[in-house]
Parts: sequence; C-alpha cells; structure tokens
Amino acid sequence: MTAFAATPPPSHLIRVLGFGFLYWMAFLLVLEPGNILRAVSPLDPLQEALRIGGASILGALATPALVALVRRWPPVAPRGFTIAAVGALTVSILLIAASCLLAPFVLAGPFPPFWRDLWDNLAGNSLLLLFPISGMMGIAHVLMNRTRIHAVRPTDTRIAIRSRGSVAFIVPTEIDWIEAQGNYAALHVAGRAHLLRETMVALEALLDPAQFARVSRSALVPLARVRKIIPLANGDAEIELLDGTLVRLSRRYRAAVWERFAAR
Repeated sequence: MTAFAATPPPSHLIRVLGFGFLYWMAFLLVLEPGNILRAVSPLDPLQEALRIGGASILGALATPALVALVRRWPPVAPRGFTIAAVGALTVSILLIAASCLLAPFVLAGPFPPFWRDLWDNLAGNSLLLLFPISGMMGIAHVLMNRTRIHAVRPTDTRIAIRSRGSVAFIVPTEIDWIEAQGNYAALHVAGRAHLLRETMVALEALLDPAQFARVSRSALVPLARVRKIIPLANGDAEIELLDGTLVRLSRRYRAAVWERFAAR
C-alpha cells in the first residue's frame, strides 16, 4: 500500500519559530506598555532588552509544541478542548520554570532561591500566561484549517496530498471510497490508499455533494461507484462498490443516502 502523508518540511519549523518569536515580542511590547518605557529608559536598557528578547526566545521554542498539540488534538471538541487546556497550562508552567532557571545567568541583580522564585512566579503569572498561549493556539488552529483547505482542494478538480518533497494529485472521480484512519483520511484509488491528514467532516464539505455521500461516521463513497445496497438485520446496510468492496451503511445515514439516489 502506498501512503502519502503530510510531513512538515524543515522550512515549516523555521516559520513556526519565527512566528512564535514575533508573537511573544509583540505581546511583551504591545500588551505590556511598561516594558517599552523600561527599554528606552536611561537606567539599563540592555537589561530590559535581554529580558524581553530572552522571553521571546523561550516563547518561540515552545511554539512548535503548541502547534503540534493543536494539529494532533484540534480544540473544537470537548476532548480536544480539554487536552488543549491542559497543554496550555503545562506550557505556561514550563515557561515560568525555564525563565526562573535562566534569569540569574542572563540578568544582573539579586535573585531569590530558585524554588521561592518559581513559586512566586507561578502564583502571579501562570494564569496570565494562559491568555497569550491560548491566543497563539487559536491563531495556529485558524491558520492550519485555512492551509488544510487549500492543500486539500487547490483547484476545483484535484485533491493535493503532500508528501516529503512531492505532491500527489488525485481527481475526485478516481476515488473508489474514503475511510477514516485515526487522524487521517484514506483515499482508496485503484487498490491503493493515499493518506491525507484531514477530517471526514472537512472532506465531506469540500467534495461535490451530488457525487459523494457520507455513509457512516468513518466512510464516504461516490454514488456513481455503488453497485447495490444490501440491507442487514440490525437496520444497517452494506454498500457493494463496483470493485466488490463492501462498505457499512449505518442507520443514521441510510435515509440520506436513499434521498441522494432519488435525486440522481
């Protein structure tokens, strides 16, 4: 079986790190105006520049983990939202711990013992950090959805599946059927399964509803490739495709599938 999976290239990691650095820099300068005043004050602008720059670098290093978390568990369902919230709180704690650990080596001045400094910062800043972290995850989710829509359907007639260093193009009329496989959708074409990192809901919205029908939570079929529908005793049914493949038609989608055939 040949599988094409969307694997981010190294340039993607560089863009994510750059976005994270600029995002945290903007947060520290724009949302905390006092930082700008301290940075341009004649007292010690270098100290403030080091503090802001170091915090922005730490935020940038955490950005790939946040993006990967959003990609793996999109915060649009209760489970994904819960995992995203726990992940955001964890990153907040780790960022505070890293800043407390590195501050004595980067900045001048007396610092309290690490554990006391860590406790004070956790009590005062952990919840505050959740706002920019949640904002970053929200931006990442929007950008990824926009990218995925363009990647799935760059034109009206082809589906693009990105692999390492190449792109495979599939015409929807060539698809035998589509099934969900974990976080991927498997596009079955001439005996091969091409894996696309996309949800069934998004694919159903992108494909022509006059040509494709959702037959279960985990399957889409092109109506033109349906040979017959075989009723089952429990109210479900099986769809036999032209190549002999049997796909389960659940009771939830059975009436809608019949309406599609009637419309055709």
